[in-house]
Amino acid sequence: MSPRRVYLRDAYDHSVQLIETVETLRGVSSSLMDVYPSSASNRLNQIMKVLTVISTIFIPLTFLTGLYGMNFTHMPELGWR
Repeated sequence: MSPRRVYLRDAYDHSVQLIETVETLRGVSSSLMDVYPSSASNRLNQIMKVLTVISTIFIPLTFLTGLYGMNFTHMPELGWR
């Protein structure tokens, strides 16, 4: 084999290896781009869970406060001792 042919075969091997590395890195970057929205969605779900618990506690209390805070003259509970 001539030195030129050995050089071209070596260059071909290096270029194939480089293309495979680029394809692998493209797959990794695509996976990383999918991970970020998933992480943001998970964080939003945690926040929504906390807000749901807080609203579950305070909405009935707000209703009762609003109901008994009104000025009624004819309400059955007003005459109770």
